[in-house]
Amino acid sequence: MKQIIYASTATESVDYDVIKDLLTQCVAKNDEFGITGMLVFDGKQFLQCFEGNEASVMQLKENIFKDIRHHSVNLIGEKEITKRLFSQWCMGYINNERSIKQVFLDVNGSEEYALQNLRYEKAKLILLKLSFMI
Repeated sequence: MKQIIYASTATESVDYDVIKDLLTQCVAKNDEFGITGMLVFDGKQFLQCFEGNEASVMQLKENIFKDIRHHSVNLIGEKEITKRLFSQWCMGYINNERSIKQVFLDVNGSEEYALQNLRYEKAKLILLKLSFMI
């Protein structure tokens, strides 16, 4: 199995309604292809982990990285895994800015949602901690 974590910046046209529609589509597709994961959106930036069999994950990566609803896509990590981190969701989601800032403060020592400097292990820990708040 493979796990990918990336961060990106939403285009100006993306708001919470667009994300709601996106999540509806993602949950159905991810369920069909055996993808699980977690998405964080603070109104401006995304942090996402998705995992599953290699072929499905690599196809999803290609689709996500071409998506025009975001830019400045930063691949934080691409790892082989033996166990899923987010097996309970086709796509867990959190957009609570207060929770996001608190977890960033706890893990990264700053409330700043500075995704360009985030490393794989810290990103994974942030996603995991936020998943417990859903």
